[in-house]
Amino acid sequence: MRYLLGFLIVCAVSLGGIAGELREHDGFSFTTIDWADDVLGYQDYIPNPEGVFSRSSRAYAYMEISGFAYDTTEAGYASHLTVSVSLHSASGRRLFRQNDLVDYDAVDKTPPDTIWFYIWVDIPWWTPHGDYTASVLVRDMIGEQEIQHDERLTIR
Repeated sequence: MRYLLGFLIVCAVSLGGIAGELREHDGFSFTTIDWADDVLGYQDYIPNPEGVFSRSSRAYAYMEISGFAYDTTEAGYASHLTVSVSLHSASGRRLFRQNDLVDYDAVDKTPPDTIWFYIWVDIPWWTPHGDYTASVLVRDMIGEQEIQHDERLTIR
């Protein structure tokens, strides 16, 4: 299964204004993390709060992160985050792991408040029905901190 699961990440930065209003937590954190049936853009997705997906479908996870560190440079504000993902069976057996799936290293003209991204996986038709746990680990390479979130999903 680990070789047939394909993950894709899309990242974007939200600068100032709107993103600053979303921050509910101090410090490095996921401000939003949801299963979704589709993602259209920043804060524009179709939630799947139960995290139930069928075989031969596409499962999305939508996330927003805030509180990461950045460096001030001559070119602007530099941030550097990496994202690793894994999938485990209900018994805890690791089925898939991809370290540093995303290596987001960017310089922006204004201080970034939030970075949002989504991941999707195409669930193979032969995937056994059951409960699984997806883990997302985000490392702030500048601030030398990390956050992890584990979320259950069900294949029916």
